[in-house]
Amino acid sequence: MSGFGTIGEYGVFAVMPQIRLRYPFLGDKLVPYIVGGGGIAFTDFNDRKAPVFGVSVKDESTTRVGTIGAGIE
Repeated sequence: MSGFGTIGEYGVFAVMPQIRLRYPFLGDKLVPYIVGGGGIAFTDFNDRKAPVFGVSVKDESTTRVGTIGAGIE
């Protein structure tokens, strides 16, 4: 919808434990690794502004989140 401008604040707080597996070689000069994890994110809509008083704003209270990655140090 256009014309509302700022309607409030939407915050996200994630709790996501991760594990990192690495294997150093070449005398610790090259260290490839993989990382992965999963958890939950909590969301919150607050500080509602005047243009949306009385308007329903959908807010998912929790959602599953995850991460996966790889790299070389």
